[in-house]
Amino acid sequence: MPNLLIVDDEPLSRISIRTLGDWESQGYRIIGEASNGIEALEWLDESIDIDIVLADVNMPKMNGIELLNEIRARYPDLIVLMLSGFKDYEFVREAFRLGARDYVLKSNMNFETLVSQLDLFLAEKRSVNQATPSHSPDSAHTRAKALEKLLFGVLPGEAGQIVQALGLRLQPRNLAVALLGIDDFRMLQDKFDPVILMNIAESSHQLINQKLSEFKVGECVPLSQERYALIVHFPEANSESALFQQRSMFFQHLQSAFMRMLNLSVTIGISSFRHDFGALHAQYQQALRFVDLKLLYGKGALITENEARQMEAATDVTIFGKEKKLLQAIERMDASAVKSELQSIMKDIVRSRPTGSSSVHGLYYELLYLVFIFMRDKGFVTDDAISQRNAFHALNRMDTIHEMNAYIEQLLLKQISEMKTYHDGTSSKIKKAIDYIRSHYAEEITLRSLSEHLQLSENHLSRMFTKETGESFIAYLTRTRIQKAKELLKQTDLPIGEISEAIGYANQEHFSRVFKKVEGQSPSAFRN
Repeated sequence: MPNLLIVDDEPLSRISIRTLGDWESQGYRIIGEASNGIEALEWLDESIDIDIVLADVNMPKMNGIELLNEIRARYPDLIVLMLSGFKDYEFVREAFRLGARDYVLKSNMNFETLVSQLDLFLAEKRSVNQATPSHSPDSAHTRAKALEKLLFGVLPGEAGQIVQALGLRLQPRNLAVALLGIDDFRMLQDKFDPVILMNIAESSHQLINQKLSEFKVGECVPLSQERYALIVHFPEANSESALFQQRSMFFQHLQSAFMRMLNLSVTIGISSFRHDFGALHAQYQQALRFVDLKLLYGKGALITENEARQMEAATDVTIFGKEKKLLQAIERMDASAVKSELQSIMKDIVRSRPTGSSSVHGLYYELLYLVFIFMRDKGFVTDDAISQRNAFHALNRMDTIHEMNAYIEQLLLKQISEMKTYHDGTSSKIKKAIDYIRSHYAEEITLRSLSEHLQLSENHLSRMFTKETGESFIAYLTRTRIQKAKELLKQTDLPIGEISEAIGYANQEHFSRVFKKVEGQSPSAFRN
């Protein structure tokens, strides 16, 4: 039975999660509680069998983001689900950068939905674990666990003894840690079923072990279906140039073998060299940082300390201020200028040398957020336009800065196309009518009041509106109000009665009937 650790500084929140439903009947056991990240790490470091962490993002001493950062380095296979309040947007954005599986708004927490999410994450984890091949199950498992402890810094003082006791093919001379990541792995997950993914993982592990044995340079630790840690040494290299040459020869050969034999591109981050098994944890963290620079270098890169140094001379970077010309181009519906400004922003990000993948993702989240707010304020966002949450998820799945730039460009060009269709196909009077509805939907608007505002007869306005928009005045007004209601239901904790008034319905029961007719469910059901 999977074990859950609840991490939240509010006792009532911990009680609420514990009593949300019958956890054990759903196959889960709540093993403990912690009031901050420091206490949570104490639980984890004591080797208690914990499978899932449910953590609040906003806590004293060590918040959820700081905890997630530690978990990512020490326990990369642990499932972490973040809990947040509506005002914790910045924390949630950072959590996605650091690898949180998802987040749940406390106000919207639903037991069945939460259990379904956890079931999905556990199924993915099991498929990863099943993909770890072993010719001798007991010895392979023991060796992998021992090497994991060395990499994750659990037993730094015993590193030499562990290597010797396991008879590993390693010497404490010219040691490095490399992290190999399979490129476009999320595309493989979308394309193939779990059995094929297991076969890909097994083949990848076997190929790495084959090349390590062929070159006699080290050991492999599979971390997931996508990532593999390699502890390598080159004891016979007697000069720095010879050492770097041997390193390049092996890893370039390994990349070539992946492409030739498995048709897979891989990116590899390689730590600096050390002469002490006790340094493996620091080298692992360094390699982890380097491989994340794939976002800037692109797929199929071999990223060593030299390449990383060029990118890691960090400065504080922000999108704020750089987005103005882009937003102006959107407002002008100038597709060419939008492309040009996005390219300019991407070049600025690369030149600013952000600190690794989390910074790059964060900058693009920032840009997307600013664009989203701008479009909404201008009244450009329609039902099918940018979905903030879906867009953040999509960015989170992207491997390189070029992919992120292209994704946002595609979103914006689609929106500009819709805006042009609206402007080109609608008369000036109907444009004014639509603009008026978008600005005054919360007021008591009628066809008569609108026709008086536009100085048209009711019948003429009604016919023109239906002809040019494809729907009646009342249908458009209702759709506008319900769309705004959906935003408020999902993004705020406002009572339904207040939302009803905020969008122009004085009677809550009438609002609920209209909402259910349009959406097929009540406002309460939609919120949950």
